[in-house]
Amino acid sequence: MRSEPFQGDELKERTELRSRYNERSKKVVSKTVGGKTSKAVKKAREAAEADGWRFAKKNKKSVRLEKDKDGGELLEDEVWCIMYKMGFTSLSTGRNLRVNIKAKDYRQIDVLVADQESAVMFECTQADKPTKRSMAAKVQYVTHVRQGVRNSVRRFFGGKKLKLGAVIATRNIEWTKKDLERAENERIIVLRDKQLDYFFALADHLKYAARYQFLAHLFSGQRIAELQLEVPATQASMGGVRFYTFVIRPHDLLKRVFVAHRAGASKADVQNTYQRLISKQRLKKIADFIDGGGQFPTNIVVNIHTKKKVRFDTQEKIGRSAVGTLYLPSEYACAWVIDGQHRLFGYAHSKRSESQEDKSTFLVLAYDGLPNEKEAQMFIDINHEQKSVTTNLLKEIYSTLNWGSADFGLRTEALCSRLVLDLDAEPTSALHDRVGLQGKKKTSIRCLTLNQISEPLEKLGFFGQKRPNGSVTPGPLSESNSDTHGATFDKAYEALSELFTFIKETAPDQWRLGRLEGGFLATNMGVRSILGVFRHVLLFIEKRDDLSLDLLDPEDFMPAVKKLIKPLIAHFEAASGDEVRRFRDQVGMAGVRRNEFEMMRVIMTAEPEFTAKGLKEHIKNQDIEGTRRARDMIDDVNRRLSEFVTDALKNKYGAEESGWWLEVPLNIRKQCSDRREEDPKRHDPWQYLDLKCYRDIAHANWPLFQNYFLIDKQLATRTKPDQTMWIAKLNGYRQITHHPEKGYLKAEEVKEVEQIHKKAMMTLKVVEKYSDAEST
Repeated sequence: MRSEPFQGDELKERTELRSRYNERSKKVVSKTVGGKTSKAVKKAREAAEADGWRFAKKNKKSVRLEKDKDGGELLEDEVWCIMYKMGFTSLSTGRNLRVNIKAKDYRQIDVLVADQESAVMFECTQADKPTKRSMAAKVQYVTHVRQGVRNSVRRFFGGKKLKLGAVIATRNIEWTKKDLERAENERIIVLRDKQLDYFFALADHLKYAARYQFLAHLFSGQRIAELQLEVPATQASMGGVRFYTFVIRPHDLLKRVFVAHRAGASKADVQNTYQRLISKQRLKKIADFIDGGGQFPTNIVVNIHTKKKVRFDTQEKIGRSAVGTLYLPSEYACAWVIDGQHRLFGYAHSKRSESQEDKSTFLVLAYDGLPNEKEAQMFIDINHEQKSVTTNLLKEIYSTLNWGSADFGLRTEALCSRLVLDLDAEPTSALHDRVGLQGKKKTSIRCLTLNQISEPLEKLGFFGQKRPNGSVTPGPLSESNSDTHGATFDKAYEALSELFTFIKETAPDQWRLGRLEGGFLATNMGVRSILGVFRHVLLFIEKRDDLSLDLLDPEDFMPAVKKLIKPLIAHFEAASGDEVRRFRDQVGMAGVRRNEFEMMRVIMTAEPEFTAKGLKEHIKNQDIEGTRRARDMIDDVNRRLSEFVTDALKNKYGAEESGWWLEVPLNIRKQCSDRREEDPKRHDPWQYLDLKCYRDIAHANWPLFQNYFLIDKQLATRTKPDQTMWIAKLNGYRQITHHPEKGYLKAEEVKEVEQIHKKAMMTLKVVEKYSDAEST
């Protein structure tokens, strides 16, 4: 006699489990205690409270008590509820499901769900706080029982060949790389915190259509026998691109399409991509339209992504077209929706979709293997003018569309965008919610932009460079031990996450400021500059230690990185406002480059052996102390010019404003007047003169000033502009000395300021006051 497939709990139809969902979706368990008298009720309540229950509600002759579910129970219920929301048609009823493995051997399975084509078993484990734990035993257990679970599930469903997926779901568990590899080798899917959050949010957004995105994650690229489907179709081509047109039920199409799915990276993927590509509000409106009997006469456009070309059996040729049978791929989420997202996913929100008898159909135009670049361009052409798809969002979309592109540049661009998106999405990341993505309001803290951070990752060679012959030289964050793009992503994510976490922990006050006054490290300019320094540090470590970082894990080189940059980050934590402003106010790529050199100067001061290409030349060409002296000398000359020019004009034309001030050129007086209007303190208008103004005043009153402004006798026969060029030069140097963001003067420039200062201070004589001159 054969053993029953299940013991303990059962596998029941979803339609029978609504009350169970209401119970399991709560984070607390509750019970009611009562008694014949109020005293008895009180006694029962006190006894329960002593056992950890707390008061929730008072009834007439009883009280309702509740207490939090323990962590393990909470996780199992969370997983079960996600599967329920996704619309799996059969689910285990409780936490005591025992499945027949062989003979009379039954093993407990935390959650088991199934639909018409597949089934999924879950093992769940959690920790109260983040902790690193070996998961080898869990992987081994799932591997051991999986075949038995598959057999029992198929027996339960009358021999139907359902595909079984195996999942280990965890919260607050930090997996080791070895355990993750072991799970991957056994085709066991690992769902950690951010993936659980992602699929929960996706189920809320797409309803049962999210189930197929989840199953695509489980069975990526695998053939699902029960998905086999043939449809009458026409075949044609345009511009050398083949496409098919056919009619299909929405249920069958939803199983085969995706919009922005990439292994359920995080809940933010739903917020940052789905909610803008597919507005939930618009989905509901379309669902109402469908339930009201509405039909859509236009095509839904998709592009099929499979390793093999789809099979088409021609029955009749008509010109350059053909009519026949199209064999759709038996894979979940194998086609990208280029156009028609709202029409299709809106159906999943409709009441009509709940009936298996619904006769709705969609007209589909399907491309077969359209290259990623053409697919992306077609998507832009169709959607770019829509309000929901902006230029910034397209950058995010490319991170999915170009993920597996054969083109190195497109593939790297997608990788870098995805790194920034995931660093922003992951709650444990130092960059969490720091990137002002499309649809998210910018703040003083959420002040970074996707392009400003992804661009240096892409352009600085972190992931290698393409040679003229088409081959690629790996970069320090490339993963040359693996052929997969995902392995490089994982390595780079780990390294960047560790880098920014170290910065945040070493300079917490700086990091907390964002772009507020005094903040630099967590601004676009700050992060771009840091990434430039990071690249130079990686190259230095590679050369110093004779390493090939593309062959190493981050744990092998990040300690050396942190040791080198620690003095730099500590420098910013203790820096004055002026020092921070010097870095913060830099602009453009030239400013980024100056910042990188100045930051590496700090590293070199603490670690003299450190070097980077161009650093020594930069230091040689910069004179920090000399720039400070030059600032003081320029201020000295400026004060002397102010006294000299105003006193000379007063002596000549009278001390009243109606006298000497009118001899100042009109354009300069207007400038001073405008500056005075903008100043709440409203000083005298001549107090708004600046250094370059005195040159123009001298030119307008040349007979009065020519003997005093000639500080170089060799220029005596030259023109006025030549003789006063020293003022223009000082004014040019002042743009650097008085604006820290512009860096430092070179040594020879400081020397020229010293010479001008010496000559000007000797030549300029402060004219005696008008009254003294009169008495003389």
